[in-house]
Amino acid sequence: MQPADHELLLRVGHGDKASFAEFYDRYSARIYGLIVRMVGRTPEADDILQESFWQVWQRAAAFDPSRGTPFAWLVLIARSRALDQLRRAARRDRLAACEALDRVTVANATEAGAMRTEAQRRATTALERLPSDQKLAIQLAFYGGLTYAEIAERQGQPLGTVKTRIRLGMQKLRDILSENAVEAA
Repeated sequence: MQPADHELLLRVGHGDKASFAEFYDRYSARIYGLIVRMVGRTPEADDILQESFWQVWQRAAAFDPSRGTPFAWLVLIARSRALDQLRRAARRDRLAACEALDRVTVANATEAGAMRTEAQRRATTALERLPSDQKLAIQLAFYGGLTYAEIAERQGQPLGTVKTRIRLGMQKLRDILSENAVEAA
């Protein structure tokens, strides 16, 4: 006649390896099936099964039969270990997703920086092709951050003249950059 589960756990609590082996043989297949259904991966399920029975070995002496059956206690242990594994996996997945996003962000920033540098080079080259009065007015406005009135005052020119130079210079820049884009294509 087989000993009852309570009796087996009592013996396991006293360090009886044979009782532990019998308890393991009695329930490992059912617990393994539960774990596989929860985590869905055999390698992790093997580890969780081992952890669960290791916990039984370590805590068998603390088992309280008034709180449930030994099998229910074992199911609770295995379920807790499986949930821990799922949480760790979710954290790893989130971390991996964040790292991937960081790599994409850095790559995009690098690409955007390269594109910005190329655009700046093209704009500078186009700016060099403008007449000097238009070039200076545009540089003061866009690179110097000055208003039309401040440029007029600094150059000693009427406000209308400064506005015309900037407007004409911008039109020429647009034409030059359009030509360059057509040539590059």
